[in-house]
Amino acid sequence: MADVSATLRKALTQLQGQRSRLDRQISALQNALAAVGGGTGRRTKPAKPKARRARRKLTAAQKTAISKRMKAYWAKRKKA
Repeated sequence: MADVSATLRKALTQLQGQRSRLDRQISALQNALAAVGGGTGRRTKPAKPKARRARRKLTAAQKTAISKRMKAYWAKRKKA
């Protein structure tokens, strides 16, 4: 059991070292972006929601015409 604990402690120490190294790199990149005017890459204003397109309503006659065309299309494909 002592071997497992030691191994876990060693792994934890290595991961914490990697995390601190990554934190420093992230901070340096954020500073570089801020220096060139890029900010942190986050938007300052919330994005506007997109307007939904109005859907066109089909009449019963249009639906019937589409149905006939599609039935003919699939019959032709099935035949081939």
